[in-house]
Amino acid sequence: MNLIPVLYTANLRSDLALLPRVATQLKHIRQQYGVNPPPILMLDLGNAWSDEQWVSQITEHRAPYIILDAMGYTAIYADGLDIGGILGLQEVVQAHLMNATMTYHWKKRDMSLYIGNQGPLPRISWSPQPVSEHLYEHTSQHLTLYTPLQGIGHLEIEYPSLNVQTANYVPFDPQARPDPTIVATIDYVIGEARAYFRKQQKEN
Repeated sequence: MNLIPVLYTANLRSDLALLPRVATQLKHIRQQYGVNPPPILMLDLGNAWSDEQWVSQITEHRAPYIILDAMGYTAIYADGLDIGGILGLQEVVQAHLMNATMTYHWKKRDMSLYIGNQGPLPRISWSPQPVSEHLYEHTSQHLTLYTPLQGIGHLEIEYPSLNVQTANYVPFDPQARPDPTIVATIDYVIGEARAYFRKQQKEN
């Protein structure tokens, strides 16, 4: 039996103080799988951007996805970008950016499944509605994830049935030690955003 750990978040809202702490929590969960871990799926299910955060606004919401990419996400529901923004940013990030109609074919070792709300089975999809008492629903070879409100969903699923073996909800820890690599990434993104803002002011 092949087990796939699945870690997923949502509603990060371009919170630059929170993101490095979430990165630390995700790293700690991944470290539980030892030096030879199974393939791990890390997904963000939306609302990583925010009109209320300057760095998200000025970069037309590209900044949060660059930060999530540095955190090691596999696929990201980039609902802050239009299709042009997704295709343009995809050229510079490793994570797979998606909208509501895209499907990503994930393949690792001898395992293959689809991520998105369309596509063949086995498939992992998501519901935009947060449901605090449930992390997921499962039918044959189809796992539907519900967006966690303020925490990390952590499942272990069996391949290819996608039956859930374990399910945990890990609340965000505002006291977690910020991951220094993500702090450095955020500093870089802020610097680039400020340079872009100054350029825009000169052009206008």
